[in-house]
Amino acid sequence: YSAVGDPVEGTMLTVMRVTSESMIDSVTVLGLHPSDPDIVEVLENGLHICKQAVLDTQEQLPILKNAGVVDAGGKGFELIIRGFLAEFKGEDPHQIILDWTKQKATISKEFLVNSQDEVFGYCTQVMFSGSSLDPDSIRSDLMKMADSTVVIGDENLIKVHVHTSDPGPVLSLGASLGTLRDVKIESMDEQHEEFQKYHTVPPEPVSLGVVTVAWGSGFENLFTTLGSRLTVKGGQTMNPSCQDLLDAAIASRADTVILLPNNRNIVPTAHQASELSEIPIKVVETTTIQQGIAAILAFDREEDLGITLDAMNRAILDIQSGEVVTAVRDFTMDGQFVEAGKIIGSIENKLVCFGNSPDQVVQIMIETVLPEEGSLVTLYWGGDITEENSNELAGVLKNRFPSVEFEMVYGGQPYYHYLVSFEG
Repeated sequence: YSAVGDPVEGTMLTVMRVTSESMIDSVTVLGLHPSDPDIVEVLENGLHICKQAVLDTQEQLPILKNAGVVDAGGKGFELIIRGFLAEFKGEDPHQIILDWTKQKATISKEFLVNSQDEVFGYCTQVMFSGSSLDPDSIRSDLMKMADSTVVIGDENLIKVHVHTSDPGPVLSLGASLGTLRDVKIESMDEQHEEFQKYHTVPPEPVSLGVVTVAWGSGFENLFTTLGSRLTVKGGQTMNPSCQDLLDAAIASRADTVILLPNNRNIVPTAHQASELSEIPIKVVETTTIQQGIAAILAFDREEDLGITLDAMNRAILDIQSGEVVTAVRDFTMDGQFVEAGKIIGSIENKLVCFGNSPDQVVQIMIETVLPEEGSLVTLYWGGDITEENSNELAGVLKNRFPSVEFEMVYGGQPYYHYLVSFEG
């Protein structure tokens, strides 16, 4: 309990606590000698209580009940007790049958819908060694930058487990205090994608629906929230095939599909899918993901198809799209030579500026566009930018351009620090 930043009942902690309390009490209840109890009897009593504690996690945490599962850590602890008991009884622990498949899990629709909107990030585990380390202080610092924080150790060795959208600051903290060891980073977004492949909520049939192409978990969630029936992964260097778009159109269960390619390279593929599809597909030629968001905001399922398409096409004309990214090699663009490692800013595929930091480049881009009073500038952060970084930049921009409205939105796009939308 002391190792976990925010202990929650109904987790592995509860199962371990209830089991250990039962095993301690069993020494008295069973009349065993405290200094030399029968370990088999203690474990058998503990296992009985442990199994019930695992089942009880469903009632203690509603999310487990909705998902049709018990707590995984608690179940793992039960298996450890079973393994110990088998070994002490002279049985083969490898023959233990995993019994969690006896009752078929029933996953509620509510859980699936909610889990589709989650942003998961990275499960980051690391140890760092040093001297005069303070686990409590480190835990407090990490809780400010990550979730599911667990810190345990002593003044010479610390083990950390966190969930975060950016592992960088966590590793930087460890490196500032000592030597990093056994770094393990896993993408929970990828694990969630695997889950969604096999547990999806079939959309209800509709007469008209939108299918979008997007890259980055933030953008995928945003399009879903704004009404996209289905989002196909794709973008820079990752163009979906014609078949991918056709499959998505069918899976959307819409009689007529409006397709937003959101990338100039995907527009031809979108038209090809429209020509080959057995159901009507109308392509709105969004060449950037920023245009795609403007288009879907103008979508009205209840309106006449022609009127809706006109509104969506007009909406994308009001958007200027910008990109902020690090140059990976030397290049010359629009007559300007740029060294690798510089941060470059472009608007509508034309190089506007380059500099030493994303913040600097964003400010120069805004000065170049000179948005009118009351204009809206939306910055979708991704790449190596953290929420803290984006909030700091927002404060600078609001002070420097007080007549302009700024919004910072998580896009989660790889490589690009910011995708910028100028509107109005």
